[in-house]
Amino acid sequence: MSSRTGIRVSIYLSTKRPFRGRTLVDNVGLTFAYANDVSFQDVFVEQLKNILNEGDLVIAISGSGNSENVLRAVRYANDHGAVTLGLCGYGGGTLRQIAQHVVWVNVNDMQLAEDIHSMFGHVVMQCLCFASTQKWGDQQRPGGAAQCINPNEAAAEAGWQS
Repeated sequence: MSSRTGIRVSIYLSTKRPFRGRTLVDNVGLTFAYANDVSFQDVFVEQLKNILNEGDLVIAISGSGNSENVLRAVRYANDHGAVTLGLCGYGGGTLRQIAQHVVWVNVNDMQLAEDIHSMFGHVVMQCLCFASTQKWGDQQRPGGAAQCINPNEAAAEAGWQS
């Protein structure tokens, strides 16, 4: 079971509600079919064309913020009514400019940027798992999961630039 599948299962077990989240990188065969038959730059946008609904959240991760395949997917999502959240490091690149919401780790070290992005992912999963009870650990968290995953709040609390 992939970690992404585990996230869906964990959220369902916690909330008893289905979670329609997926990753566009787990199906290696599909990814390489698009890369070989269309182009590597379109591996994500071609998948979004088949599954994206208006209002969906698209989380884009690019350490440099300049990965062309990620940028094309974000532009497509923006143009088709999705909400986009970009996770980037270094100077943020183009992703920082075009994503509607950004978690920018302003460091010139890919490993540190990836570590912070990984922690952000764990925080989001915890928030989704506790969304139905609005609990964070043993304490009630006012505002529920929506407040918990506000990137601006997280940035302010952690002292990161967003």
